[in-house]
Amino acid sequence: MADRVLEISNLVAGDLPPVSLCLYVGEIVTLRGPSGIGKSRLLRAIADLEPARSGTIKLRDADLSATPAPKWRDRVRYLAAEPGWWADTPAAHFREISAVRTRLAALLLADDIIDRPVAELSTGERQRLALLRGMEGAPAVLLLDEPTSALDPASSEAVVEMLRGYARRGGAVLLVTHNLQQAQLLGDRHFHLDHAGCFEISRDDMAESSK
Repeated sequence: MADRVLEISNLVAGDLPPVSLCLYVGEIVTLRGPSGIGKSRLLRAIADLEPARSGTIKLRDADLSATPAPKWRDRVRYLAAEPGWWADTPAAHFREISAVRTRLAALLLADDIIDRPVAELSTGERQRLALLRGMEGAPAVLLLDEPTSALDPASSEAVVEMLRGYARRGGAVLLVTHNLQQAQLLGDRHFHLDHAGCFEISRDDMAESSK
């Protein structure tokens, strides 16, 4: 049986009903639901970036409530749809520049892009660079909020391939997306979130909803 890496039990974030789900090593789980329902808030609560009203979150045997926030966020990484940047160039945001440079081409990014001003980069370029930033140090879990929303099909596929590689190396992904085709293509399991709760959806139901 696969190793459970993240367990969420009866988590209440904002006005959402209790959410319970788990992630296993090596899998990608997709989360869909109506716009404005609170998917981003849920991810932020899991990452300890905003408080939950109740519930528990465990990373293996470590409870979020008993783990220092910086340590938790280093192991459970949240990437917003438009991540923030605090320095003039992307290079200042990375720990290992040489390692990052070797991965740029895989995301269809130019060799010199990390030395350009952040303000001059497109939203799609910033999204892909933020993914590389989030993957540094091999976190246990990635929480991704619409990571390909600003990308063309080729760039989206490059991101998909990188996420598959991360999962194969033992990572786990919870990915929010409105793109049904991408969810079907990328996800090992699928959840739907609305005011009634968070429910797992079978592949057959996913296929039926796409007709």
